[in-house]
Amino acid sequence: MINRGGPPCVVRLIDETDADVATIAMAYVAVDESYSLHRLNDAIDALDNKIDGQLQLGLYAAVRICCTPAWSGMCAMSISAPVWKP
Repeated sequence: MINRGGPPCVVRLIDETDADVATIAMAYVAVDESYSLHRLNDAIDALDNKIDGQLQLGLYAAVRICCTPAWSGMCAMSISAPVWKP
């Protein structure tokens, strides 16, 4: 959870949702498993040194949007970075 959301992730989610750490961890696992976010992150990881670093960071950010309370239940992603084409 920390590797994907960053160090302040849990604290931010506690502040935004008033949930406890255990509930946040269970919700993270549920979202990750439901939407196969680990597979998306693995695919983005595989792009190391194949695409521009800023584009790769944008892809990680787009996946992270799915884990924010404002998007919970929708998992809608918008990517403002240009699409990479081989």
